[in-house]
Amino acid sequence: MSNQIYNLADTSDDGNIPAGVYLAELRRVKEAISRADNKMWAWTWRIENGDYDGEYVHSYTVFLDSQLWFLKHHLEAFGCRGEVDIDTDDFIGRCACVIVEVKEITDKDTNEQVEVPFVVEVYPADKYEQLIRQQRKPKEK
Repeated sequence: MSNQIYNLADTSDDGNIPAGVYLAELRRVKEAISRADNKMWAWTWRIENGDYDGEYVHSYTVFLDSQLWFLKHHLEAFGCRGEVDIDTDDFIGRCACVIVEVKEITDKDTNEQVEVPFVVEVYPADKYEQLIRQQRKPKEK
C-alpha cells in the first residue's frame, strides 16, 4: 500500500463527495513533501457544479519518474504541450474536468480510517460533457 499526504484541514468535514466526474476550478498549487520524502505539488480544486458545488478535492503530483504522467495530465488540462516553463499561478482560477475517487486512508492525527475524496485524473474542461455522457452509458455485458 502506498502512502498519500492529505491536509484534512482543507477537506470538507462531511467528506461525502462521491466518486464521479466534476468540473473544478483550480484554487491553489503549493510545493510539498510526501511522507516518502519526495517533492510534489499539492493541487486544491473547488467543485464548480452539481450537488457538490463549493466542496474541495485535492490531487498530488509527485516528482518521481514513475509518477510524472500524472503531472503531465494536469499540465495538459491547461493546454501545455511539449517542453514547458510554467508558473502554476497562471492556472489559478481556471477550470478542468476532474475524476474523483474515494479512498480509505489513515488519519495521521487520530490513526483512524477515514474516507477521503481525491482527484485521480485531470482533463481539459471541454471534455466534461463527453465524460459525463460516457459515465451515463449503460455498460455492455
